[in-house]
Amino acid sequence: MKIENGNRGRGCLDEQLSEKYKDFLGHPMTVRELRLIPYLQYLVVNRQPWNIGKMRQSEVEICNKWQRKGWLLAGSTAPLRVNREFWDFMNDVLWDAYALHLSAGSADDEDGE
Repeated sequence: MKIENGNRGRGCLDEQLSEKYKDFLGHPMTVRELRLIPYLQYLVVNRQPWNIGKMRQSEVEICNKWQRKGWLLAGSTAPLRVNREFWDFMNDVLWDAYALHLSAGSADDEDGE
């Protein structure tokens, strides 16, 4: 199998990706929003509360805005919770910006590493 996007940097935001999520967010995605997604996804799947002490003020403000939209519910002791719409959004972002994409082909095409 071949990697389709191996030349793209991990967690890089280009204009195309920024615009792709404009309809969902209501504005072009920012680098700060992009970089916040893996942290939030980690918290959700591990049922952890957010740690404001580990976040920049701008990240807290983004999360507060997303909370007001009803996409997530955060607290200092309760695990972070998200709605399905936001879950799907996070996974799309992770796929587009962080995951290496395999193209269709034979498993014998590469060494599997």
